[in-house]
Amino acid sequence: MQNKYPKILFVCKGNMYRSQMAEAIAAKIIGKENVKSAGTYTGAADEPEGLVLKDLSTIFKTGYENFDKFLLFMKERGCDIGENKTKKVTEDLVDWADIVIDMAEDPYDLELLQNSKKVTRFEIPNDGTKCALNYENEHIYIEKLINSHDSIKAL
Repeated sequence: MQNKYPKILFVCKGNMYRSQMAEAIAAKIIGKENVKSAGTYTGAADEPEGLVLKDLSTIFKTGYENFDKFLLFMKERGCDIGENKTKKVTEDLVDWADIVIDMAEDPYDLELLQNSKKVTRFEIPNDGTKCALNYENEHIYIEKLINSHDSIKAL
């Protein structure tokens, strides 16, 4: 049986907040096998790939003071992402996806994404302290996106 949902790749700068949140929300709606997330800056010297999200507030001494609150916020909504690891966006990931939602801000938006017809830009602030607002905005956006996709309309 063919999967009725599109495969969606969510991309942000670091694959720590926005894209991880979007992946978790979408997975609850259409299943984990249909969604992935990655970062455009992930893999840089100051943001190595493979970091476990629950460890970020101890790895980075500044900028992640509210990260544990973000993880708790997500867990309370049925999205336990603490064990997720950061991943770098690759050409293979873009090829896998039917839709790529790019939330990375300039100058972190990759040429690989700018040249793909699969990519849709979604402007959402890179601010982990606004997790409740971002969660609501992402949830609404993802539901609209999924319900408007051609593979869903054909059902």
